[in-house]
Amino acid sequence: MFTLEQIKQAHDKVQSGADFSNYIQDLINLGVKGYDTIVNDGRVAYYGSDDYSV
Repeated sequence: MFTLEQIKQAHDKVQSGADFSNYIQDLINLGVKGYDTIVNDGRVAYYGSDDYSV
């Protein structure tokens, strides 16, 4: 399982577009299977195995 804090730590490593692939790999390593971004208010929902979400 992953936490929002772990995702924030991975996100904080991103300094430019060149870091994006490493960011995605970090999310995969944490167990993130997908995510949805809600454009109208900026929320992001991250999904893992067994219906886990944060």
